[in-house]
Amino acid sequence: EEFDVTLIERMNRILPMFDPKVSDFVKEILEKEGVKLQTSCTVTEVEEGCVVTDKGKIECDMVIWCAGLKPSDFVSKVNLPKINGWIAVDEYLRVNHNIFAIGDNSFVKINKKIATKTALEAELQAKHVADNIKRLLNNQKLKKYKIKSSLDEPIAFIPLAKGRAILVYHKLVVTRPLALLYRIKKYIVRRFIDKYKK
Repeated sequence: EEFDVTLIERMNRILPMFDPKVSDFVKEILEKEGVKLQTSCTVTEVEEGCVVTDKGKIECDMVIWCAGLKPSDFVSKVNLPKINGWIAVDEYLRVNHNIFAIGDNSFVKINKKIATKTALEAELQAKHVADNIKRLLNNQKLKKYKIKSSLDEPIAFIPLAKGRAILVYHKLVVTRPLALLYRIKKYIVRRFIDKYKK
């Protein structure tokens, strides 16, 4: 069965958090698949049977809304210092002497790098905090955290349609073979989930 798909992006290119060459590559693939792209376009309302944008209405049968990350209700309500709504931490991932915050709860900025909010970063941060808690208990000096995946040098698999993906590893963009990259991504995700099922 055939579908007409329109992707709306408020910024001037898709995947704006990545290098422009990533955006261009993914744009080319999506357009080859017949996906219509509307960039620099803001959704103002979703009505029955259409999406209303600042450039007009787009008729549709289904809307899938992907609006990015925002702090959880808990983080919003907790009375701790924040940056952009997330809990502010230092280079040890501490909020203060006795409180640490990691992952999607925290804003991690070290040496002008900002950590991505990914499973990879959250897991590394969790291990680092566990080690620093042990150090605190043993009266040892805390270790500074080193960001692995930052906004300016991310690590990410970007899945595409039909069992394909690309890999972004810091400044390197791996676009071939698409099917193999997708299988690697699936394997990594499955291993990650299996690890926490136990």
